Amino acid sequence: LKRKNIDIALLQETHLLKADMGRFADRFFHTIAFSSAGTKTKGVAIVVRRSLPVKIATSWADESGRVAIAQIEVHSRKIALISLYAPDDFRKDFYNLITTKMRELTDYSFIVGADFNAVWDPVSDRSSATSSGGQSMATNALKSWANNLDYLFASPQLFQPVNTATLLPIALSDHKGVFCSYTKQFVSGLKEFLNFNVGSVEDPSILWDAIKGFIRSNAILFSSNARKSRSLHLQNLEREFTRLESILQSNFTEQVALQHTIIKKEINNILKQQSEFQIQRTRQKYYFHGAR
Repeated sequence: LKRKNIDIALLQETHLLKADMGRFADRFFHTIAFSSAGTKTKGVAIVVRRSLPVKIATSWADESGRVAIAQIEVHSRKIALISLYAPDDFRKDFYNLITTKMRELTDYSFIVGADFNAVWDPVSDRSSATSSGGQSMATNALKSWANNLDYLFASPQLFQPVNTATLLPIALSDHKGVFCSYTKQFVSGLKEFLNFNVGSVEDPSILWDAIKGFIRSNAILFSSNARKSRSLHLQNLEREFTRLESILQSNFTEQVALQHTIIKKEINNILKQQSEFQIQRTRQKYYFHGAR
């Protein structure tokens, strides 16, 4: 992890007892969430570089070494880090558990690292296209899990700045590590702007005015895009809320009722945030300015 300059690692098959998880930490990294079984089997963990400016809201883990979740805030983004290790044999209760837990995290974007012990496409992902009954059920459950969560929790804005996504070579185990890196768009743009303009004028105040203009224009663009994205997201949520409400009136089911409740909670959170922002803006405009 240190050699690859990893900031966040989602680990599966740690094979450590609960009492031994502290041994994984050192002066560079610490474990913010983990799950261990009663024996040295299974095990998942979420490891973060100590120097990374992360605020940890809360964490959760099951008792069987299969699921670990950490809710964090990093660079003003609320992200739920999720490390999963699926059973070798198909178990419906595993997918029911992770679906339920993830639906509770309505105001977080997701990053999931997992060993699902299942493939997405048997034709492309297996040397033999034939699958056993259990393998086919695991594939169907994996697709169903992803599709059921997608309309609520897909967060493309979280992954726009991804630079690389690489499968690391198998050297120490029978698993390939997945390595992703990203940079903040504003930081990379500012560096490029400085590299191009530093030394172009003799008066540093002219350069400073140009830098302020660059920062201002990027801030306005970011704010505009974020506002449009939030508005579109709210419209989609309200449309889905109305659809589910109509279904419940004619045919009540627990699953639809749960989705209905979760979407209602997310709509309320968005409207609450908008109201708080408007109140703060009003205070700044009519009180802070007047005080001067």
